[in-house]
Amino acid sequence: MGFFEDTAVKAKDVFDSAVKKTGEAFSVQKTKLNIAGITSQISKEYETLGRLYHDSVKNKADNAVTINAVIGEIEEKQAQIAKLEEEIAAAKNMAVCPACGAKNLNDAQFCSKCGKKLG
Repeated sequence: MGFFEDTAVKAKDVFDSAVKKTGEAFSVQKTKLNIAGITSQISKEYETLGRLYHDSVKNKADNAVTINAVIGEIEEKQAQIAKLEEEIAAAKNMAVCPACGAKNLNDAQFCSKCGKKLG
């Protein structure tokens, strides 16, 4: 009876591990999908920014306030993407370099791309 119980316990552990990894993979894919959506929004904001600049040059209009607001929105979305990429790196047991954004092993002391001290 001990052999079967041990086998059942090991099988349950393997199953639990597989379920956990599947959940982590799903979470990473969901986060990547969020990043793609935000990237699309940024592209639209760049388009808006181009139109505003064009109008300001063509019509000699002062759109500085609106242009700065769109730039602020773009920067906010870029910060959101950086945070989501950090979440993905953490789920994959990776560390993101604060200087260059490169992914490194979680226990790395220095960035493999730029050499900056991590952590």
